[in-house]
Amino acid sequence: MAAIAVETDVDLGGRLAALHAAVDAVAQVDPALVHPDELGGVLRQVKGARDRLDAVHTRLLAVFAQRQAQRGEGMGATTSWLREELRLSPPQAERDVETARQVAQLPAVQDAFAAGEIGAEHAQVLARELADPATPHDAEQELVDLARVADPEVVARAARTLRIQADPAAADDVDRRAFEGRWLQVRPDPDGTVTVKGRLDQLGGETLLVAMDALCRPEAGEVPVQQRRTREQRLADALVDLAGRCLQRGLTPATGGTRPQVTLVLPAQAVVADPGAPAPELAWTGAVAPSLARLVSCDADVIRLVMDASGRPLDLGRSVRTVPGWLRAALDARDRGCRRCGAPPAWCQAHHLIHWADGGPTSEANLVLLCRACHRTIHTGGWTVRLHPDTTVTFTRPDRHTITRAPP
Repeated sequence: MAAIAVETDVDLGGRLAALHAAVDAVAQVDPALVHPDELGGVLRQVKGARDRLDAVHTRLLAVFAQRQAQRGEGMGATTSWLREELRLSPPQAERDVETARQVAQLPAVQDAFAAGEIGAEHAQVLARELADPATPHDAEQELVDLARVADPEVVARAARTLRIQADPAAADDVDRRAFEGRWLQVRPDPDGTVTVKGRLDQLGGETLLVAMDALCRPEAGEVPVQQRRTREQRLADALVDLAGRCLQRGLTPATGGTRPQVTLVLPAQAVVADPGAPAPELAWTGAVAPSLARLVSCDADVIRLVMDASGRPLDLGRSVRTVPGWLRAALDARDRGCRRCGAPPAWCQAHHLIHWADGGPTSEANLVLLCRACHRTIHTGGWTVRLHPDTTVTFTRPDRHTITRAPP
């Protein structure tokens, strides 16, 4: 390990004052005045300085924690001090103390951190991974060298690979515990949204990621930038698509002798959004807005449920497929996917140009294919869609801006 000069009983006040003065001088520079060719280099220098200062903070914290322990106050007292005096969150305070204690035992990590070659996040990951007793004892330098050129997640994966290679049997135990520790919460919230949280084992997670990646395509063509979905939104849509396909294809077990399906209770007045009319409702999440009710019923198995004034069912009709299979096949052949963004036919639903509630027929001339995301945008965003005789489709936003899609 490179030698580090140590001064005893030193007063750091003057040096810290000079440090603050230097930061003030840099902070006074307007970034807009920095030449574009130099800005990247400046960012690298600032990041390097910040990393070196983080290393100093970590060294100081290690000594502070050690002295607290010598006084019999322990780690809890140190984390409490960090929370109260430095306003850190409890998890961050605990991570900082544990990282400082571990890095103090890792000379290669200390050297790279002090030189600004790795950052605080790297140091935290290295400390955590090297503290794992299953990580080979001689792995420190290899992982530090990797940290100099790779991000912290790559370093963590490399450490895991080394553990599996060093002790495959122990890795089997880790995988089994991960599988036993899997969990998922799906909770309808009072506002009608649904909160999804969970953790999957490696194979379960890989399976989900592969399936969702196939459905998680970005928008293409002329979709305005402000209407394009973020990756997180596309992942959410992909998860819903997976569930929807299972329901549509009957891949789930029957409940009560019938195929599970999204059920919408739709009073006749609600279809046209009459003020004061009973609100449409979904079985699990409750009342829905009229535009969402129209979206649900646009291409679905519709069950006719006639209600009396008190809300009691008078007549339950048979389930009727709004778009039968032969018509859907014709739409697939004609449109070849979403007419707005180009998503494949398998990702699409049939959209009524004139909604069935307004007397629109379920016919090829009154239908176009839209993917789930575009279908929702059209229904809830106030768009109108026109299908021309040559199968050109015109999409018109509420501000009258139009997008034209030629025949595929």
